[in-house]
Amino acid sequence: MGQGRGENMLALLGTCLILAGSIGIGLFLCDREEERINILEQWKISLTILYNEIKLKSQPLPFALQECTCHISGEVLTFYQKVAEKIRKEERGVIQAWEEELESYVQRTILGKEGKKGIRKLNSLLGYEQEETQLKMISLGREALEKQQREMEEEKRTKQKMILLLSSCGGIVMVLLLI
Repeated sequence: MGQGRGENMLALLGTCLILAGSIGIGLFLCDREEERINILEQWKISLTILYNEIKLKSQPLPFALQECTCHISGEVLTFYQKVAEKIRKEERGVIQAWEEELESYVQRTILGKEGKKGIRKLNSLLGYEQEETQLKMISLGREALEKQQREMEEEKRTKQKMILLLSSCGGIVMVLLLI
């Protein structure tokens, strides 16, 4: 009789582990959605800093990019550092350095197609020499990122509910198949 009780306890433990694992996978996928939104927020912050460096400090673009590295973090910081380094070494012009690094950046992030499309639009920001036009383009880029971020947040809420529901149901189906 004791053996049947032990088997029941193992079955219950296995059930709990399967359900916990499937829900854990769902939570992991939800975190990735949040990370995408955080990356866009970092870009918005970096563009605000770039705008202020150009407008308030009258910094030329290469110096403004270098100054931005003091105030941002994460992958966006790495991006700005690499662009500033390429410019400083005079390997590339500002636009060429930005475009090359953006290509590399887009490949190593988890933004997804929509996020990458929005970041790629930033290529056009630096193609102007007049400060006023640069500032206007930076503002437009920031507005586009804000819109994209709002859309991603709405989509995230829907996706999170669906992901958690599907992962929970998947765990329940696995338990039922094993019984």
